[in-house]
Amino acid sequence: ISIYFLQLTLKRKRSEKIRQALFEISEIAYTASDMSSLYKSIHEEVTSLMPVKNIYIALYDEKTEMISFPYFVDEYEPPQMPKKLVKGITEYILRKGEAELIDAQKDLELRKAGEVELIGAPAAIWLGVPLKLQGKTIGVIVVQDYEDEKAYGDEEMQILTFVSEQIAQVIERKRSSEAVKKYAEELRQLNATK
Repeated sequence: ISIYFLQLTLKRKRSEKIRQALFEISEIAYTASDMSSLYKSIHEEVTSLMPVKNIYIALYDEKTEMISFPYFVDEYEPPQMPKKLVKGITEYILRKGEAELIDAQKDLELRKAGEVELIGAPAAIWLGVPLKLQGKTIGVIVVQDYEDEKAYGDEEMQILTFVSEQIAQVIERKRSSEAVKKYAEELRQLNATK
């Protein structure tokens, strides 16, 4: 019976930790001074829930059909420049609109099936979760580990999926706020020149 209560206590603590992270992520939209601070704070909150050495946020722009990487922390790869869609695993998640846990075997299977091509250094485990707003995928949040194939599993996928909706809303809220500020500044400058 004591093992059952221990498991229940651990589960409760984990749930509380997730709730706290969700609260912190929602607060970040109001406290972050800029988008860079926002992404760094999101990284810190995700790290409070699971080990994260390598993380990136990829955002898709439907108008330009470009994918950008506004936040990119990686042990081996340099920050990525915006690019047209290719057949990488990130784009695979954008197309599917579902979270995927991809180990070396699954990566090989996807490449053999022509679904993806190898881009960058291969990871031992790769976890990608779509960022969705009103059912539409606007980007992907990815964590990966180059050495430990057991670094991420179903539990981490559930956690990242759970927080991804909040992350997408926070990113959108912050982007909208910055767009309004930019527009107001443009109007102010326009009025000043009259």
